[in-house]
Amino acid sequence: MNTGFEILKENVIDVDLCTRCGSCIGVCPRDAVVVDDPLGAALPKLVGDCTDCDAPCIIGCPAISVDFPALNEFTFPGEQSDYLFGITKGHYIVHSNDEITRRAAASGGAITELNKYMLEKGIVDGVMTLIVTDDQPLLPRPKIIKDVKELKLAQQSKYSIAPTNTILNQLEDFDGVVSYVGLPCQIHSIRKLQMEGNKLTEKIKVIIGSYCGGLLYFSAIKDMLRKFKITDISEIKKLEYRAGEWPGKTKITMNNGRTVELEKFYANYMNLFYPVERCLTCTDLTSEFADISAGDAWAPIYEERGKGFSLIVTRTSIGDDIVNGCISEGYVSSTEISRNDAITMHSHSLDNKKKGGFIRMSHLAMFGKPVPEYGYQPIKLGFTRNVIGVMISLSFLIGRTNLARRAVLLFSLDSVGKAFKGARTLWKKFTTPERKKGILSYKVKIISVEDKMKKQLESILNKKRSN
Repeated sequence: MNTGFEILKENVIDVDLCTRCGSCIGVCPRDAVVVDDPLGAALPKLVGDCTDCDAPCIIGCPAISVDFPALNEFTFPGEQSDYLFGITKGHYIVHSNDEITRRAAASGGAITELNKYMLEKGIVDGVMTLIVTDDQPLLPRPKIIKDVKELKLAQQSKYSIAPTNTILNQLEDFDGVVSYVGLPCQIHSIRKLQMEGNKLTEKIKVIIGSYCGGLLYFSAIKDMLRKFKITDISEIKKLEYRAGEWPGKTKITMNNGRTVELEKFYANYMNLFYPVERCLTCTDLTSEFADISAGDAWAPIYEERGKGFSLIVTRTSIGDDIVNGCISEGYVSSTEISRNDAITMHSHSLDNKKKGGFIRMSHLAMFGKPVPEYGYQPIKLGFTRNVIGVMISLSFLIGRTNLARRAVLLFSLDSVGKAFKGARTLWKKFTTPERKKGILSYKVKIISVEDKMKKQLESILNKKRSN
């Protein structure tokens, strides 16, 4: 083994640990790596020469190692780390004051307005984010937006694989600084690169992170269409994961005008059958290393109103200044809430990440599977929570099989969605006592991180230097 990509392939790609962040492509100095089969496995593939570089693809890869204690100290120097919700300054419920923006958003349009504010006020010169265009309706692609009008192309969540960091190399020639919008794993990579002094990331001034429960393989959409007897995906004109009034629905519009749709809480059945493997061992729901984090405001008081509300959490001084500036300038309306209220809105998802993620890792490790290192582990999970974890692990294990995916297609998607929604409601009711008892008292122990890929890289580089 003598190249960075070979290390990446053996330790990440071939063992189902790739996050699909795209950094190995975006930082490659020789443009030697591409996304292979973007609507399939969407894994990195070597297509050029991989020699004589310091392998930034290894340095920035978040698949095996994300040292939370180290990244906390780098991102928030001198702050007391919080391994449940991340370090925070302010917590707000906001929505865009532009009704068109609000209706077109996944929730309240907060990320769009924050970026609009920064562009119009000259805080940043561009916004690095994902866009969807009419000529490529199925494949969100990253772009550095400089025109405020183009922000509408970036609205709504994209739940299928879309590696934002593939265009990091475009920052080298970009004139100015950018706001970056990404998912937790993508931000892990950005912060790792920044911590190591990577020049490409110096132009990222502000990081906005979306809450993320996990990504889906595009086969989820293909199978959904198969239920409607649609097999030619080239006939899709538009794909929306959060169309219509909040919380929205998965809606697919065909070239002939036909539409098929499934309400969001019904479409959530896909999370059981089509998740990307590495997402099941991710412990970061809320983009803990962003300057600003944004998610849906899941609470009855907001859900009953419809229209869309965003939960915004500020984590750094620059993030806090931007959010408050956006509020004071009238881009958004806001209500300040407490940290505990912000946690409660996503308590089940936090429990699934902060406890369930570690339980799933322990199950994988029992069978000799490699798992990520985070530099911390929860303590005192308790018997009941471990039993719940086993049940969830088994559900994912069965759900991701081809047999289970074929079996679910024997039923109508409405009936599957209703059954899944009902089961999820019962499950939440069943687990609420355990969640309420444990989530706010979440405690961890710090452990050392052994970055095996980085050690392999250092060994190779040392041998080259000695020769």
